[in-house]
Amino acid sequence: EKSTQLVPAAKVVPGVEVVWTVTANNVCKSPSDKVTINNAVPEHMTYVADSAAGPGTDITFSVDGRTFGASSQLTIQENGAARKARADEYRQIRWVFKDSLQPGASAFARFRAVLN
Repeated sequence: EKSTQLVPAAKVVPGVEVVWTVTANNVCKSPSDKVTINNAVPEHMTYVADSAAGPGTDITFSVDGRTFGASSQLTIQENGAARKARADEYRQIRWVFKDSLQPGASAFARFRAVLN
């Protein structure tokens, strides 16, 4: 039986898949509404298709860092024509939490990427 364990990456070599986890903490005394996490796919890394996750979030992507949309909506201009963007062309990921983050609560967002 095979299992995977998340551990801090001491050294990463090309071809290795890395799991990125971002945590949001509400340190305020009132709920935080419309919590949004934006995270770039690190330079020299390629996003792994369908790997973005975040419980209770709507996840969108960007190929230019400015315009976000569902993966099915993203396009790239190539040779004067638009084509569907591939997951390896995503440069930013955005998680928008559907519910308020209550005082003292934490939430996370996660994705995988491979070092080029």
